Amino acid sequence: MFRDTLVKAAAAGVCGLLATGAASPAVARTQAGPSAPSVLRDYVALGDSYAAGPGIAPVEDEACGRSGANYASLLGERARRFTDVSCAGATTRDLYRRQNGDRPQIAALRSRASLVTLSIGGNDLGFTEIIQTCAQAAQTAPTGSPCKDYYAKDGSDALAKRMRGVAASVGKVLRDVKRRSPRAQVLLVGYPSLLPDDGSACRRAVPFAVGDFPYLRDTIKRLNAALARRPRAAASGTSTCTARRSAATCARPRAPG
Repeated sequence: MFRDTLVKAAAAGVCGLLATGAASPAVARTQAGPSAPSVLRDYVALGDSYAAGPGIAPVEDEACGRSGANYASLLGERARRFTDVSCAGATTRDLYRRQNGDRPQIAALRSRASLVTLSIGGNDLGFTEIIQTCAQAAQTAPTGSPCKDYYAKDGSDALAKRMRGVAASVGKVLRDVKRRSPRAQVLLVGYPSLLPDDGSACRRAVPFAVGDFPYLRDTIKRLNAALARRPRAAASGTSTCTARRSAATCARPRAPG
């Protein structure tokens, strides 16, 4: 349930992109014609669960957990042509290979695409492993910082080391996206700051130890900072957008609906 809440927060808060999209959450693949902004002429969405939106109704693709009301679909309502191939669990490597029998996501790119959004890197860092590790560690020291201690047990932060590799991999993907879709504005969408910005704990909703909330908050911020540097190093016509924080993360999680 906690992961469902994270995904819903991500889909609900992506960078103000939805301000230019339609108000209705329904997916409209026959799009808005001449009134659509030129950047939305031909839109392709790639990414992981934060793009796919598992747990958000309606479901478009069960195997990939892709919602018809994820941020791409809401924005895509105004596009003349829209393709969403995002898939939960995707890593940068998965963009180049089949997931659940589908073609590689990268194959959806078109030379005439005008906009490509990409949410990727969290699974390279190990989001699922981190959540599981930190939740289990919290049972042993609920008022301490056992997760931070675990990842820094060798004297340096293992997650910080991983981030350098993640950033390099994302940079390679961005360059390839731009090569395949040279006319496109490429937007790398960062991850929402899913925990309280003041570092306070909300253990009734999120099963981490009290001392690990600021550590994990800062880990997400560092990941976003690392991703934000990639477009500048990758290619012209690429930029980064970081989703705003959603207070819903520290509300009591609800079943997907």
